[in-house]
Amino acid sequence: MMTSFAAEITAIVCLVRGLNRQDVVYGAKTIPLTRARWFIWSLLRERGYSYSKIAMMFGMHHTSVIHGVEKIKTEMPGIDWAAELRKFTHDNQKDSDKVPEERKTTNA
Repeated sequence: MMTSFAAEITAIVCLVRGLNRQDVVYGAKTIPLTRARWFIWSLLRERGYSYSKIAMMFGMHHTSVIHGVEKIKTEMPGIDWAAELRKFTHDNQKDSDKVPEERKTTNA
């Protein structure tokens, strides 16, 4: 089962790239779908997901995920994966860093 964060990232990448989520998630092998999947996997790795966890969510073998992450790195050299991840999330904080709205204080 896919985590809510992984599902959100997958949905956003599919929307931005104009791809069908089911095709990306369930392993269709056209170049645009494969690259989108690799891109998503790289974002999830940046977030701290293990290769095994990503593979389980996408119904793949962990070596396929390793291959995909390495391939996208060679096809997109020098990419700042942390910056890419921030583009696809609603804020720039990690879940563990978030402060609930009611606990935030202002210095007014």
